Amino acid sequence: MSKKRLSALLMALTLAVVMIFSGCTSDDNSATTETVKSTATTEKTTAEGTTDKTDETENLTSSTDAQEETDAQSTQNVKATEKQENSNSGNSDKTPVATAPESTTQQATEPATAKPTEAPTEPQAKTCTININCSTILNNMDKLKEEKKGIVPANGVILSGCEIEVQEGDSVYDVLVRACQQNKIHMDADYTPAYGSAYIKGIANLYERDCGSLSGWTYRVNGVFPSVGCSSYDANEGDVIEFLYTCDLGADVGNGFNG
Repeated sequence: MSKKRLSALLMALTLAVVMIFSGCTSDDNSATTETVKSTATTEKTTAEGTTDKTDETENLTSSTDAQEETDAQSTQNVKATEKQENSNSGNSDKTPVATAPESTTQQATEPATAKPTEAPTEPQAKTCTININCSTILNNMDKLKEEKKGIVPANGVILSGCEIEVQEGDSVYDVLVRACQQNKIHMDADYTPAYGSAYIKGIANLYERDCGSLSGWTYRVNGVFPSVGCSSYDANEGDVIEFLYTCDLGADVGNGFNG
């Protein structure tokens, strides 16, 4: 800054000397002096403007340098971060990451899978077996009434191996009634006060005395002929009940007591 001002003053002095040696008047010298002052002022203004511009340039340069330095630092930070990430990535490939076990609390709160409820098994019905047979007639066809010959089965079997449900308190008579109803077999019976029990008169349209004066129906349970009427004898699960047509008061079917 001082050099520029000094240069301007030297120029002004040079012009003054030239004017003096040229024989200029005092007025001219005054004008010259004014000119010199004006020139010096202009030079000063120009110098100050230049100084301001220089300061602005220096500030701009300083700001640019600072920004470049900041960018450089950011670039270094980014590179350092990438390097760290790559390092971590390499380590993760080599070293398996341990998985934290599920907390006991979380496992405890998970709802348990409901097991399918099995349908309650219905209790099996108690049953017994009943047979109805008139095969003794086949050996006494000459005694059988003529109108009944067409209804006797060829083998004498009316019902064989039929399982019937036995309920609490059932008698043999109850089982017979149920079996005939289920299989659509005719049956006829009366209550006999003398014996306090039902008396079977006819089954499958075969009645007493249809095949001789000693013919009729008798029964046995598990191979035994009871001494009471069928409605007085209790039926039990697993019993084998047989109603048999006899032509000789039971002797021909194994009932020695009646025989």
